[in-house]
Amino acid sequence: MILITDLGTTPRRISERDFRRANPNVSFPEMLTNEMIAPYGAAFAESADPVPDGKRIVSTGFRKIDDVWKQLHDLEDIPPPKASDYVLSPTQFHTAIRVNGLDAAVRTAIQAIPDTVARASAEVRMEYAASYHRDDPLVASLASAVGLTDEQVDAMWLAANGYP
Repeated sequence: MILITDLGTTPRRISERDFRRANPNVSFPEMLTNEMIAPYGAAFAESADPVPDGKRIVSTGFRKIDDVWKQLHDLEDIPPPKASDYVLSPTQFHTAIRVNGLDAAVRTAIQAIPDTVARASAEVRMEYAASYHRDDPLVASLASAVGLTDEQVDAMWLAANGYP
């Protein structure tokens, strides 16, 4: 990549094609070098180092290090996933309930819902939902009814996201 370095304090990235177009009266050879483009206020920049696992790019800039322009990334840690980041399939959701031995407790909690329509709705949603969301009030209600903390439900949800 080519940087235009004489326009102020912040170098500007430009493609080689655009650099050539910006200098139409100059016949550059096919292979450009720093020495050829320096009189035009430009320089080649080395690409940034690869981004390590667990990091993400916040911003990108350029810095001259030992007379060489280098692309640099400002990085931050990728936050751990939250349970609410994932939508579970019916298979994942029901597998999590079974793996954690909660089948009977969940059925009992649904049967304990006093309102007939709310109970029927919960039964249908538990059996026929196309997807399950961690922030669904029914999930929170059933978790509380079977004695699970939010942290336990989150852990189950994250594990279930890895189920086939």
